[in-house]
Amino acid sequence: MIKCRRPAAIALGEFRKDAEQPIWFSESRVLMDNDGVKLGPLQRLDIGVYPSMTFAGGSDVLWHPERKFFLLGKKITDEIVSGMLVPEQ
Repeated sequence: MIKCRRPAAIALGEFRKDAEQPIWFSESRVLMDNDGVKLGPLQRLDIGVYPSMTFAGGSDVLWHPERKFFLLGKKITDEIVSGMLVPEQ
């Protein structure tokens, strides 16, 4: 069985200082996927995302490498995270 890193997803986290588990997360939402299509000369299935987040130009930006030489930025808008709720308990 071939394992791969896909899809790439996002979840919202909330810090709760008095909780036994102090970070609570919403359900995840898929941001990127290649639908299992093999890519490039190595015919890889994964999407190879090792992202980081910054706040730039008034927006949250998810930065991730593409397969060759570029660093890509994706704005994480209110529309992307709308409806994502961290459970009360």
